[in-house]
Amino acid sequence: MEFRIQQINLLRISGIHSLLGIDLYKNRVRVVEVKTHGGILNKFTAKHGASRHITVDFPGNMSAAERGNLLSEALKKNGIKTRFSVSTVRSSNSRVVTADMPIVAADTISKEEIENWIRENYQKLVRVPIPLKDLSFDFQIISQTTESIRIEVAFVRTSDRDEILDLLQSAGLHVLFLTIESRSTELGFLSTNNISPAEDFTFVFAGEDGVTSTVYHWHDDSDSRESIQRTSHRNSSLKDIMISMAKGSVEIGSIFISGPGATEHVPPPATVWEPLGLPPEYALAVGLAVQGFLFASPISGSEQLIDFLPEKAKASSLEQFDKALFKVALITMGTILFVLLGLQSGLQTYVKNDSARLDRKLQKVGPVYAQVRGLQRQVDALKLELSGDDAVRQRPSVARALHEIAASTPKGVWLYKLIYSHPDTTGTNVDIWGYSRSNEDAADFLSGLQTSRFFYGVRVVRVGAPTQLELASFASTEQKSFVTFEVDLKIAP
Repeated sequence: MEFRIQQINLLRISGIHSLLGIDLYKNRVRVVEVKTHGGILNKFTAKHGASRHITVDFPGNMSAAERGNLLSEALKKNGIKTRFSVSTVRSSNSRVVTADMPIVAADTISKEEIENWIRENYQKLVRVPIPLKDLSFDFQIISQTTESIRIEVAFVRTSDRDEILDLLQSAGLHVLFLTIESRSTELGFLSTNNISPAEDFTFVFAGEDGVTSTVYHWHDDSDSRESIQRTSHRNSSLKDIMISMAKGSVEIGSIFISGPGATEHVPPPATVWEPLGLPPEYALAVGLAVQGFLFASPISGSEQLIDFLPEKAKASSLEQFDKALFKVALITMGTILFVLLGLQSGLQTYVKNDSARLDRKLQKVGPVYAQVRGLQRQVDALKLELSGDDAVRQRPSVARALHEIAASTPKGVWLYKLIYSHPDTTGTNVDIWGYSRSNEDAADFLSGLQTSRFFYGVRVVRVGAPTQLELASFASTEQKSFVTFEVDLKIAP
């Protein structure tokens, strides 16, 4: 059996974060509620923990339905609300055999062909005179060559299987998986322990009706671990099995022991495995729950594991699984809708409050704003009375004249006075006073005015050394040597 990374954990996505491992043995049941977190994208990286565990003893004369009701009461009494479960068929009620099925073309083999071969050869496999109609079976492919397929086939009486299902369904539980005991315990051990990858080890499950030992060997060439020897001994003591293993020829490595009989005889250096911190008698129940998280998704049945669950029970579990998935989707969408509605309501409240605040401000500044507007209209009326319509029309030409003068002023020339007049209809007079660093800079300024198409009649009134008045005006400037000038020009109407 090889363990590799599998697909997304659909149970976790559906909102199922806990499962029950149900260990049924005669008139006793052990239940462990296992919860998991993480591992949504890679379920083999999930962390598991045991939240509750109980043991219920049944009186010998109770029917399956009565025992189911007693189990339901015990679950309720201990606060266990989880209803999805994984259970097992004990080895005393099942038979597991290994067989080699010959094949003609390896590429054409199918599950139906293997099942038909098992039906044809079941008497050789079971070796018990029981009609096939009274048996249920499932298989697991162990290895395959070009000539044959080695399969492991498990048989169970249909009546025993149905009795287990009646008990669990009477307890109100939804069964995801119904498997055989030893594999589940081993899988739980492998999934919850950090064992060195290159370490060979032996896992021993000491049950009430026998001992099962499995030797695991690490393959360096394939980077995988597989069981190389599995031995089951019914009605054998753990002490005898340990002695037999010590005398065997197979390298068994480190030894880990668990199960109800783990305290019987544990010689060093063997270690007792306490599943998720619980007593070793809960090893099978823990392993079943962990196996459910890894392989028992009702949607995905791609894993080749032995499962005795009939199709009707699978359909019922799938229906409950769909209901759980729909419930999670409904809650999620409802939460998102509630958040969006809350955001909308909050935004509306904010906008409403902000609008009210602006309205209050407008109410306060409204009278003042009206007064300002009235004063502005009065100022405009006074300007019209003083300047007339011509002054209003001349504003654009004044702005254009100032722009052209500024554009014609080179670096090193500064203007400090400008008189704008409109003596007649021949044009507008502009008198400019300024100073420059040199005569050349002043000449460049005059040249720029003369070349402008906006001006005409450009005339130099004076250029030269500054007058006494100008010297007094520019006494604070950093310029020590400069010339002053005066220019007049006209702007075409």
